Formats: sequence, structure tokens, C-alpha cells
Amino acid sequence: MPGIAGWWMHRRTRVEDTSGARESAVHALLMTEAGIPVAVGLLAKINPLVLSVMGGAALAHGATALYDVSFATGKCEIRPIEQHIHSFLGVLPLTAMAFTACLHPEAARATLRGGDGPEDVVFDGLGRALAGVADGRILRIKLPESPGGHSHIQEVGRTGGRPLGLEVLPDGRLLVCDAERGLLCLDPDGGQDIEALADTVAGAPLRFCSNAVAAADGTVLFTVSSRRYGLDQWLSDIVEHRPTGLLLRLAPGGEPEVLLDGLQFANGVALAPDESYAVVVETGARRLTRRWLTGPESGRHDTFADDLPGYPDNISLSPRGGLWVALAAPRTPLLERLHRTGPPVRRVAAAGIRRLPAPPPHAAQVVEIDAYGRVVREVRGAGRRYRMATSVAERDGRLVLGSLVEDAIAWCDLAAAGTE
Repeated sequence: MPGIAGWWMHRRTRVEDTSGARESAVHALLMTEAGIPVAVGLLAKINPLVLSVMGGAALAHGATALYDVSFATGKCEIRPIEQHIHSFLGVLPLTAMAFTACLHPEAARATLRGGDGPEDVVFDGLGRALAGVADGRILRIKLPESPGGHSHIQEVGRTGGRPLGLEVLPDGRLLVCDAERGLLCLDPDGGQDIEALADTVAGAPLRFCSNAVAAADGTVLFTVSSRRYGLDQWLSDIVEHRPTGLLLRLAPGGEPEVLLDGLQFANGVALAPDESYAVVVETGARRLTRRWLTGPESGRHDTFADDLPGYPDNISLSPRGGLWVALAAPRTPLLERLHRTGPPVRRVAAAGIRRLPAPPPHAAQVVEIDAYGRVVREVRGAGRRYRMATSVAERDGRLVLGSLVEDAIAWCDLAAAGTE
């Protein structure tokens, strides 16, 4: 309506005989600059790149509007009502960006501070941390020598999707589990080329690829968290408690094959030091499942660790022969009771959580599990308040955490961490 009113005012003041075609061209440009933030806000997945585009369009709109006023002054009559119409139209791009930022605070904070959601953190051979963030970038981070020191951050790749789990290969290349594009591989020191290792499973698109580990012979084991929901609706899968997760194996030059089906939100995966078995996380069941790969038990699976004190996410090998397990959230009695109800009740609850998403827990917790599946150490609240720890890795006496919702990684001195 304001746009139509502005057109009517220009018609009444015979703009074609005053400021002429140039002002019409400027107005067409203003409409384009105002439409870009609105269009991307409605159609695009909101991330730091999208918010940056919206902000750039809003700034360009403001500059063009200033030029328009400077050009038209003295050439045509601008009545008070027309000034108010232009004032309303002038704030539309900024309003669209502000509303979008309020609805997506994590993306807004990442736009101002850096990468959002370093879901998995791994170390390369030189002790540098690697993480993938929400806008598709893979970042390499040289950690500071002490708290508060300077970190050097370098972009080493961009997947064009949403990178989650990472695995450094012996030759320095990086496996990337992308929730939108599948299992990828890139060379952090060799440019931006991305190789797709697997993007389908049994003819169906590979979606919600979560985490991977590589064996000495080049075989890759990786997980699919859910075949029903995507990353943006991961909590609905946890609530509905419908086992659709997969553990898959990809031999060099082969096609993905299913090792385990019907997992409760398959997540992190790790190999035993001798590669005799793999351990896969079932977040929705609060357990770790072992799948034997060699020996007399080959092909069988059993429970490695059960009834964990929280909902496990990614895992990594501990230097002491066990596993570090990141707990994305503490055990929730209400969710446990919901899991014991019937499927119709859980489906209704899953639909509700999509419309009213729960905030991430204000807690960071990891546990160390020995080779027998026993919890031998717990670390909570490492450093500043850090929410939803989704990954953990140890290197040179440091424990480093990643998070799906934070805009930074966290680290602490393991010797001084204790259990708090």
C-alpha cells in the first residue's frame, strides 16, 4: 500500500515532467534494494552470510534514498504526506533484517563475532583445531598459549552446506560430514576443491550425515542421525524417539553399506585402537553401541556403555585408551517419561517442539569412559558458561569442546579441570 501511495503522489506531481526518468530509475533501484532483504528472509536458510546480505542491502537502500532526495529537491514538489510515505518505505530493509536477527539470535551473534556452531572439533597433525560452522566454512584454529591469548583463525574450505563431523586422514586431508551434501573430502592446504565421497545410500539422497572415522586401510565408517528429520529439526527426532539412524561403511572405491540400522539418533563414531570394533553413539537412547568388525564376534553388536548421565553427541579417543564423550544435555526426566509413551503421543510432542523449540541447556559436560565402558572421569562447566557441548577432543593436556549453538570453541587445562 505505501508503494502504491507513493506512485500516486508522483503521478499527481507529474514526476515525468520534473525530475524525469532518472528518478524513476532510482526508485526501481530502491525497490530492488528493499526487496532483497525481504526475499532472502522469507526464502533462504538464515545464517551469517544471509544476514550480511540483508545488512548490505539495507545500507545500500539508505545511500540510494539519500541520493534520491538530493537529486529531487528543487526539481519537483515533495509534499508532507509523500515524505511520510518515503520514511515508512525507507525503514523496510532495516526492519526486515532486525526482525530476522531477533528470530535467529545465534546467526546474528555469529555475524558479529565469527563462525556459528562449531559442532565438531578435531586436531590435525600439528595440533591445530579444525571445525565446521553454520555458513559452510571449515576453519583451522591455532589455540592461544594461555586463556585470553590470541587465536589465529584461517578458513581452509567451504562446503556449500552445513558441515558437522570431521576426521583428519593420515595424508592431511579432511573428511567432512555435511548435513546437506553427504560425505565429503577436502585438502585444507590444497585449495577449495571439494570431493563428494558419498551422496546417496541405496539410491536415496544421503542427508543428515553426522560423523565419520577412517580405518588404516582407508575404509570410512560414518553415521546418519535420522532419515526422518533434518538438522534443523533434530530435536523432533529425539522427542519422537523413532529409531531411523544408520551406521554405514564405505570401502575405498566402493558404495556405502549399512552396518547397523534402527539406531536412536546415530551420532559420533570412533574405532577401537586395534580397529576390532567401532563404537557409535545413540543420542536418543543415552548409550554407546559397539559393532564388532573383526574376530569371532565380527558382524555382531552389543552395548558398550548405557544409562549415561546425559545425551551423548560426538566422541573421540582418549590418550589413555578409552573415549571422551560430549554430553549435549543432561538427563531430562520429562523426556525420559515421554519416551515411554506411545508413538501417537510422541508424534504430537515432536510436532509441538517444531513450533515452540526449546532453548539449548546452559551446561557443558563431558565424560571419559574406559575400555570397559565405565565412566572414569567427568568434567563440567569448563571455563566460561558454555552451552550444549557437542564434541570433545584432548591434545597436549588440553580439553577442547565444540558446540552446535555457540559461536566459539572452548578449552581448558585438563590437569586443573578436576570435575567442575
